[in-house]
Amino acid sequence: IAFAAKSDPDTLYYNQAMRAPDKDKFLEAMKKEIDDHTNNDHWELVSRQSVPTGKQVIPAVWAMKRKRRITTRQVYKWKARLNVDGRKQVYG
Repeated sequence: IAFAAKSDPDTLYYNQAMRAPDKDKFLEAMKKEIDDHTNNDHWELVSRQSVPTGKQVIPAVWAMKRKRRITTRQVYKWKARLNVDGRKQVYG
């Protein structure tokens, strides 16, 4: 048995979103995501030069999503989430 994977056209990576016609909406969503994390003290932005020797900056990945109304399929919200790229994370 084989299964065909269907990709969701409303779920995009950063590079895809920046080529989309609604790029400006995604940029607004990205700004809101960063502002929300900063305002809620989830992080503190620091320069790379201030990272201690031997420590690694963990990269992040943007995930974008268009939210649509169920009945009309009209886009009503653009979401951007900043996620840690877990492949570089060291546990412990």
